[in-house]
Amino acid sequence: MRMTKNLPPWEDEMRMTKRKRFLKDIILESILPPYEVDEAYEEEPTDVFQDSVERTYFNNFIKLVGSNGRVLDLACGSGRHTIRLAEKVRHVTALDLSHKQLYKARIRCRLKENVSFIRSSMFNLPFRENVFDGIWFSQAFEYVPPDMRDVFMSSIMEILKPGGILYMSVETWIRSSLLKSIKNYMKDLILYLCWKLLKRKPLMWGEYLYAQRRTNNTPLSRTYR
Repeated sequence: MRMTKNLPPWEDEMRMTKRKRFLKDIILESILPPYEVDEAYEEEPTDVFQDSVERTYFNNFIKLVGSNGRVLDLACGSGRHTIRLAEKVRHVTALDLSHKQLYKARIRCRLKENVSFIRSSMFNLPFRENVFDGIWFSQAFEYVPPDMRDVFMSSIMEILKPGGILYMSVETWIRSSLLKSIKNYMKDLILYLCWKLLKRKPLMWGEYLYAQRRTNNTPLSRTYR
């Protein structure tokens, strides 16, 4: 029989406070700053779509939403998908937390009259219920802490209209080569153990952080899986 340890209320509250403070720090001090640098973010594809798979899903998304749809480009970044969405649907709302990335998105979409931009956190969405016919959420779900994902998904579903379409993708250590996948996994595991055991941070497996190491003034990223 497995025994569960009941923590004293004060100890449980202290752990929760430490975890909340840690989440605030990694968003403000670790995740956001790399997107505010002047140089292009190192992982941003030169093409609108990262690969043929993403292009295929985009085309299917557009067919399901329809040309008269209202779409939220959540965590839009520099607007690489925003401009293509604006060509296909009635209106696009582009949301991101980064000033720098929103500026780039505005420049990229400057000739599009059916795009509006909002600076906000995806954890505090400023929309009423049942607003969008579709939500495009590309390569950003990894930023959602594991213990916040249920609440986050509920907030996403609330702003979708009944029958609305949600597209989500996530970065991962998995590659086409098994050897590369194993190497990426081991790097992430080592980094996770460093933060968890050596730095004694309240990190969870699946957390997204940036390594404190730079190449050409650009932070390198690591995603824990």
